[in-house]
Amino acid sequence: MNSPSSPIRQFQLGVSEDGQKCRLAFSDEEKNVLEWIAEFGEFSAFVTTLCDAAAEMARRQSSGGESERPLPYGPLEVTSAAFKAHPTDGTIMGAIVSQSGDVVGLRMRVEVACQLSRDLLLAAPAVYAS
Repeated sequence: MNSPSSPIRQFQLGVSEDGQKCRLAFSDEEKNVLEWIAEFGEFSAFVTTLCDAAAEMARRQSSGGESERPLPYGPLEVTSAAFKAHPTDGTIMGAIVSQSGDVVGLRMRVEVACQLSRDLLLAAPAVYAS
């Protein structure tokens, strides 16, 4: 893909039989093709980068003076949560429980957990102990 302004028209993803590698292929409207063979770590980092970019896009859209957009899913009334560090990879793992008893499992990088904590603290009203 020679031109950065040429939009991606097709994306394909394949995984090797042994699950060790994946093949990504991107093609644009001019039929230019970019192929990439990635191992798990590379692909995981790529997905993380895409997620970070998507979060930044959402942040910029929400701070652009537009009216707030509804969340793609309805809000979950959380009644409890528990988290701990994964013993080998350092990610934060946990679960949140809704009023109806639904459990949502979460796994996030430490940086994401720190950002989440910061955002929650900034959004929470000040409460004074009496």
